Amino acid sequence: NNAGYFQQGFQSTGTELSSASGAFTVTFKTPVALSTDAMKVTLQSTEHRDWAEASFSSLTYHTCTLLNSSGVKCWGLNTNGQLGDGTTTQRNTPVTVSGLSSGVSAIAAGYSHSCAVLNSGAAKCWGLNSSGQLGDNSTTQRLTAVDVSGLSSGVSAMTAGQNNTCALLRTGAVKCWGSGGRNGDSSGTQRLTPVDVSGLSSGVIAIASGWNHTCAVLNTGAVRCWGDAGAQSGNGGGGNTPT
Repeated sequence: NNAGYFQQGFQSTGTELSSASGAFTVTFKTPVALSTDAMKVTLQSTEHRDWAEASFSSLTYHTCTLLNSSGVKCWGLNTNGQLGDGTTTQRNTPVTVSGLSSGVSAIAAGYSHSCAVLNSGAAKCWGLNSSGQLGDNSTTQRLTAVDVSGLSSGVSAMTAGQNNTCALLRTGAVKCWGSGGRNGDSSGTQRLTPVDVSGLSSGVIAIASGWNHTCAVLNTGAVRCWGDAGAQSGNGGGGNTPT
């Protein structure tokens, strides 16, 4: 896929690895769901033992990894500042995200933006912001991480799609922002700051985003999805409220 620029030496439970100079291919021996466009993989690297987690998007060409030291590094295409190093220079090897050399607990990569959850529960994002997907109450592209408005604490995880972003709060609630029709708030309005997802004020344990939709797993085991009308919502029609 178009997952970006990687280095050799990765091994992961349930996978078989073949590699060539400067790149590698992972072949899954067990079934994996590839219906969403963004994936997060926990990796053990023989060459990079400090890499705890990699979050990558098959929508574009950039990758980010969360280090065991709680820092974040990114690499690949950087047209919109999605690597967070203060430049728009493509990087073929990992660079540290400015201001995030430590203190990060989770990461997410979207189409041309990236996000991180700090140990404090605060949310930060960087990169393309044409639809407000960074959540900083603007549509200004950011080359370094900025605070997500209203989410200075209480966030446990994030997920990013094409032009929108969602956060799972420690309370089990979900908030989303960015391109209209994908935020789960019963409207098609673009949101520059986080809004509550209708009907998901508690009880959510996991979230994941695709190109134009997001899904949540409830503590009951149920799944709710929302986004652009179409088959991806799983209800035969789609819509901007969870179904």
